[in-house]
Amino acid sequence: MKRDMKHSRIALILALLLPSVASAQTVNSFQALVGKVVAVLNAGAILLIAVAVVVYFYTIVGNIFQMRQGETSSDLKNTIVRGMLVIFVMVSIWGIIQFLQYSLFGGPPPAATNGVIIYSS
Repeated sequence: MKRDMKHSRIALILALLLPSVASAQTVNSFQALVGKVVAVLNAGAILLIAVAVVVYFYTIVGNIFQMRQGETSSDLKNTIVRGMLVIFVMVSIWGIIQFLQYSLFGGPPPAATNGVIIYSS
């Protein structure tokens, strides 16, 4: 169990550092490093939300086919409501975090390019 945790930590560190190594970019400042980490986390959040929406619709389609076979529609209603609630919570938390980033740092998170910080608007 501890060995698996160690391997997952190493994999996480390599996944975060691999884009910098692959494009041969160096991080010149702490702010540039934070900008890269924030960019990776934002991309991950968007990916997770997209996967959640796909799984949600896949589950609804599967429940509709099961409903045709004679099951009750209450399971389908519960699945629809729970799925919508989960996606709403995910998007809300992501929006709150974006709002805090913009309000605390005074603008959109910086995008680091070759050590030069570019603020996108």
